[in-house]
Amino acid sequence: MKRRKFLAILSILVALILALVAIVPASAGTPVHTKSVWSDDYTENICGVPMDVHHEGKLEYIIYCNKDGECRGDSYHFNDYFTYTYEGRSFTVHYATGELYSWPGGEQSICRISGAKWIGTLPGHGVVWGEATRDVWWELCPYEGCERVTLHWSGMVFYNPEPICDYMLNGE
Repeated sequence: MKRRKFLAILSILVALILALVAIVPASAGTPVHTKSVWSDDYTENICGVPMDVHHEGKLEYIIYCNKDGECRGDSYHFNDYFTYTYEGRSFTVHYATGELYSWPGGEQSICRISGAKWIGTLPGHGVVWGEATRDVWWELCPYEGCERVTLHWSGMVFYNPEPICDYMLNGE
């Protein structure tokens, strides 16, 4: 008796799964996924003096297409570190965001960005120089120039170079 009940439930589950597979069409092609990694050293004028900069970055780029091969959106995932060095002191900022663009048609797109940009921790001061956001905007880019309308913004922006310059130049 238990075996019949088990087989009946199992056959119902298999029938449901097969029905879902038959009803739901394939809606997307395989995304095109590209990854890149780099490292760079250069000098940049920060706080009025030339500072050595070491940059390590990672980027993942994904483009999404439907089953007919029409591209409907793309995404970028950044993970970068910038280390500034001057007279034996160093300061590192992190840039880690995800950007997802959907293309509803024509030259318009809807962009969703979330993450932390240019955030670092300064000894004796705490978190400095950056923003942590969740943004959504609509964009229309016909040929040259773009019109952008913010649909949602939340987060914190705290660009304040004074503590960084005090630390890097004076050690304070």
